[in-house]
Amino acid sequence: MRRIYLSAVSVLLFIGFFSCKKDNGKPYIPVSAANLIVGKWVLQSEHSIEYIDDVKNLDTIMTASQNSYADLQFNSNGTFTVSGMYTIPGSGSLSSGASVGSYTGTGTYSFAGSNFSMEGTLLGFESGGAFGAISTAVPVITPVSHSAQVTEVTTTSLVIHTEVIYTYTLNNTSQTYKLENDLSYTR
Repeated sequence: MRRIYLSAVSVLLFIGFFSCKKDNGKPYIPVSAANLIVGKWVLQSEHSIEYIDDVKNLDTIMTASQNSYADLQFNSNGTFTVSGMYTIPGSGSLSSGASVGSYTGTGTYSFAGSNFSMEGTLLGFESGGAFGAISTAVPVITPVSHSAQVTEVTTTSLVIHTEVIYTYTLNNTSQTYKLENDLSYTR
């Protein structure tokens, strides 16, 4: 009897271990969880890291405030909309001391098993920083790649990791930018 018990426990541990295995280092998102993404999500924090020519240039965490707001709506038909508002202190007229910007965007998303993909722009908080040198010349920005991955989804929490790589060329000088963002949402 003891031998049967130990064998049963061993088999259950073996099955449990391999059923939770990650695919190529990517988090496992169960197919049943794909339905959890549908609905409105409010951005709470954004961890942004910027590399220029493989050298870390910026590493910052931004949080929601009355000056920075963003939301993301996933629809059941595989589309999404994103919108937000931000205030850049000290960048407006002398009387206001700030400028307000807003944005909206749309795109599509899909789950194939536990693999998540998005087409479209997923925007977070605006840092208010300028990229590139101030110049009268017009830079050429060439997209290289972009990806989005759901790293966590529950009924109340959603985390999406994005990576965007592009080249920025100005006056025959080219730099490669890589932007990594971890966007944390709640309902």
